[in-house]
Amino acid sequence: MPLPTRRKGEKKQAFISRCMGDPVTNREFPDQKQRAAICHSRAKFQLTDAEIEAMERLLNESRSLGPQQKGDEVKNLKPKKKKKKKRDRKVKREGDDGEYYG
Repeated sequence: MPLPTRRKGEKKQAFISRCMGDPVTNREFPDQKQRAAICHSRAKFQLTDAEIEAMERLLNESRSLGPQQKGDEVKNLKPKKKKKKKRDRKVKREGDDGEYYG
């Protein structure tokens, strides 16, 4: 059964309250925070049924993956900062005897 959609002229808060209490929404999203996120996004974006089904599929897939096991962490993909080369800061100066000193 499809999730509730916002009725024409229905205020956002009224829809969210109705969505949170909907039996289908409660069954499919038992976690209150997750259900609130779904209801808020439906109220804000008016998702199509196809988009909602895609979100539900992704959610179910992520549930089946479970927590990552040790060693499966994703490596940091940020590019490494280039190290600045140390420049030779010695200044050549000519002494009174005509020699260069560093």
